[in-house]
Amino acid sequence: MLKNRGLVGLIASVWVASCGGDDAASPTAGAAGTSVAEAAGSGAGGTSLGSGGGAGRSDAAADAGASSEAASSDVYTSSDSSILDGARPLPMRWELELGSPDYGTGALGGTGENDVWAVGTLGRAAHSAGDGRWQSRDVTGPRLTGIWAAPDNVYVSGYINAIYRWDGSGTWDRQLTTSGSVFSAIWASGPNDLYAVGSGLFRSKGDRIWKYEQVPPADTYPFVGVWGSGPNDVWILDGPNAFHSTGDGNWVRQRTGLDPGGGAIWGSGPNDIYAINGAAVAHSTGDGRWTLQPIQLGPLNFLACIWGSGPNDIYVGGGNGTLFRSTGNGHWYSEKIDPGDELNIHIAAIWGSSSRNLYVMTSAGTYRGRPVN
Repeated sequence: MLKNRGLVGLIASVWVASCGGDDAASPTAGAAGTSVAEAAGSGAGGTSLGSGGGAGRSDAAADAGASSEAASSDVYTSSDSSILDGARPLPMRWELELGSPDYGTGALGGTGENDVWAVGTLGRAAHSAGDGRWQSRDVTGPRLTGIWAAPDNVYVSGYINAIYRWDGSGTWDRQLTTSGSVFSAIWASGPNDLYAVGSGLFRSKGDRIWKYEQVPPADTYPFVGVWGSGPNDVWILDGPNAFHSTGDGNWVRQRTGLDPGGGAIWGSGPNDIYAINGAAVAHSTGDGRWTLQPIQLGPLNFLACIWGSGPNDIYVGGGNGTLFRSTGNGHWYSEKIDPGDELNIHIAAIWGSSSRNLYVMTSAGTYRGRPVN
């Protein structure tokens, strides 16, 4: 199991970008998510990342519980006056912070407006106190793929066999992991309950030791994302499959309708979960069924990461400087982070302390967003 997922991971990770993927289709309705719960292996125990990918396919949906969304697939700019006020996301003003992280892949995280972290390529990491300035906190090691942050207690995942912890002392502590492991994302419900995924699932009690935990065999795709609303509601994603656990080591598989190859998972709570790959968004209310929501991509565009401040404020980042936004109504509206430089911008990660204070890390630097009004 571990070996198979790791091998596919090395083959499939073409775009690793804190979430992401490629091509689309539209599945038909199917049955509820298939339960394949099974006793887990040892371990105890995090936020967004992925690699290449595709969208929904009819055979996966028929097998598992994904359905086509009936809503229109029209995409509007956030300033389009034809959108009803209740459905239109708040207009945002985006400003590029000078000297900010410009990692083409990686993740953002933090604990609040004055504590923001960015991690990415070649072990690069940076911290901001929310004042527009960024200080280097680089790690000597591999590309960094995910982050979970608490005050003076920050964990980051490294792509090849590496998990690091920052305790505010000024140095990173490399933790014990299984040799040959690949990590795509990390998440925790708290400092003593951590999850890391990639070539497999690994959990830690915050004791510097990460143990492999068995997940029911599915399609042997690598895990690309992990998220939870708390210790008793944890989700991991491999693209076509989302696995849910109540924290007891048992995992239930659900078909998302997404094609394999990458993605990310995020939710606002146990009844509002989103999964993405490179070209599609799937949504579940936590009942085992997933619905594809139409999202219109332009030429050479793709989806790379997802984050939200709540159920009515969700963001998906992609290529060409495009940010897709939803108020939770199943419609997605596009806007450009920097219309003057969109072709050179790839959105790698999104995070914010609230709906009024957002960060978007791109290949051109990190932009800070605030509502116009």
